[in-house]
Formats: sequence, structure tokens, C-alpha cells
Amino acid sequence: MSPVPASITEILRPHCRSLDEGVEIDPEQTLQSLGVNSLAIVRIVVELEDLLGVTMPDEFLTTEVFATPLTLWAAVEDLQRQATA
Repeated sequence: MSPVPASITEILRPHCRSLDEGVEIDPEQTLQSLGVNSLAIVRIVVELEDLLGVTMPDEFLTTEVFATPLTLWAAVEDLQRQATA
């Protein structure tokens, strides 16, 4: 698994209500502790779909996938691999 790219953290940052401005997102910190709520999750999915040009399957929408920025990125990497296979 590669580090979370800036494009993903840029999508996450506006939805991290508990993160002070200028503080980097810890890839292992829970999205919940960063202040990401369920409405933000929906917005993040839409933004990821636009960025990647893919549709996120329903199986993607789990608490495990959206646990941390790192788990989210791992799932996105898997989707990208599946899309190119």
C-alpha cells in the first residue's frame, strides 16, 4: 500500500471539522476523530468518483473502508486496479 497521495488528502481536508488549519492529516487517524460525518462521506465519495472517473460500488461504502485516510486510500487503489484489469 502506498502513502495517501495529496489529491486524496485535499479531498478529505474540507470535511475534517476537527482538524486545525495547517495541520497535516495523519493517515492512521480515524476519519471520525477528524470530524468527518456521514454527509461528508457521501460528498467524499462523489469527489473521489469525479477525480478517478469511476463509480464506487455499494461494497465500497463500509465503516472499514472509511475508517482512516489510509484504509480509504487502500480501497481506492484496489478500485483502480480492478478498473484497469
